[in-house]
Amino acid sequence: MTPVGALAFCALAAAYLWLLAGGAAEWRFSGPARVGLGIFFSLFAAAGAGAALFMRRELGRPVWRALRAAGFWELRWLGWVGLAVAAGAVAGTVLFALAWTLLPLERELAGMLAQGARDGAFYVFIWAPGGAFILCVIEARRRAPD
Repeated sequence: MTPVGALAFCALAAAYLWLLAGGAAEWRFSGPARVGLGIFFSLFAAAGAGAALFMRRELGRPVWRALRAAGFWELRWLGWVGLAVAAGAVAGTVLFALAWTLLPLERELAGMLAQGARDGAFYVFIWAPGGAFILCVIEARRRAPD
């Protein structure tokens, strides 16, 4: 039964790769973006399958419960990363708007706001995955029975 969970996650990765390759008209990405996103989703699926196999072997959980738990924590991690990146984009926008009002710059406000959102999101994304992992570990530790 355990290989079924691994196959399910690999099938999920294959579906994402199909979408990113242009399988649906509304999903159009450039070549490098397709490769990068395909690698990301494949690693995401492999991590979920590995976590499910570990929980099945070490903790004796049923396969579907193990898959559900692995998926829950992966989605929780993605949520924390997304929240941090969105907060960085907002902070960057506010800081660049403040700089535009205080400094004698020749750029338009709209350009400064867009640049602030990009820079803020990028710089937060550098540390967001590690921070999200730590938050998930802390949360899992709090939920664990003593």
